[in-house]
Amino acid sequence: MLTGRIVRFEEERGFGFIAQDGGSQEDVFFHIDSLGRGWSSLAIGTRVTFDVMEGQRGLKAYNVNVVEVNGGNEAKLAAEAAVAPTVKSTEAEEMCDVLTEDELRSEVTEQLLQRLPGLTAEQIQLVREDFVALAAKHGWIVE
Repeated sequence: MLTGRIVRFEEERGFGFIAQDGGSQEDVFFHIDSLGRGWSSLAIGTRVTFDVMEGQRGLKAYNVNVVEVNGGNEAKLAAEAAVAPTVKSTEAEEMCDVLTEDELRSEVTEQLLQRLPGLTAEQIQLVREDFVALAAKHGWIVE
């Protein structure tokens, strides 16, 4: 298990990046779903432990656990973040699949038809619209 600090987190979109302890390694992408229990908020500088795997677009963290929440050192952590490597939004989006609303509808429909071929069109529409609403609420889709 590796250790590091959160160097970027986009709460609205549910993902961020972890700088590994030890310096020169590339920052590791993580999604909010990879976090264990016991966290209430994430801030730049929060210490975490995590496992890492090679994703489609680079390193991806899983089994992420908060070790130490930003303990009031905002000024120090802000200074560290200022010199930490940053990732442009377009690069971050390339690290995970971000779909348009129509693409999400299509993907959900295909999965429902494959897994549950007995669903009616009305049932598929209801489930699909719930997925779209959830994704929009969390900023997981783009316009």
